[in-house]
Amino acid sequence: MYSFDYGYGIYQLTIPEPKCDDIWNWKHSVNTGITVIHQKIKIASDWMKRQRGQAFNNTGHAVPVPCLKVKNCVFQESTSEVIDDAVAIKAFNGAPLHYCAWNNAQKCWYFVVVDNNNRNYVESVCSQVPATLKTCPSPDPYANNLCSSN
Repeated sequence: MYSFDYGYGIYQLTIPEPKCDDIWNWKHSVNTGITVIHQKIKIASDWMKRQRGQAFNNTGHAVPVPCLKVKNCVFQESTSEVIDDAVAIKAFNGAPLHYCAWNNAQKCWYFVVVDNNNRNYVESVCSQVPATLKTCPSPDPYANNLCSSN
């Protein structure tokens, strides 16, 4: 089984290029896929740490990321699902631009939800998650931290 970008196996591995065992041995494919997921989580965590640092340096105080509901996922600061998770999901799909970033000029957060092919992988993944009753707070106390135009 392979994907449109010629990723192979259960995890549709593309980068790094899969080895023969990743293609033909499903257990090895799963182990490699889990390793890649952990790498993407670290990349996302490091990225958001740098972005939060930029926000702090730019404003002189912590600037929380506004809550974001994407299909059945709610990414909200100080919960078990933070925006770092959306960054990791998008990175796993190989998108070159991170899902969330700080804009130094406008002093606000912005989201880049689609990849170079105009696909929203985070939305695709979140549509597969079981439905939830969770929502963003209304009003979101951090809504003003979002750039007015993304």
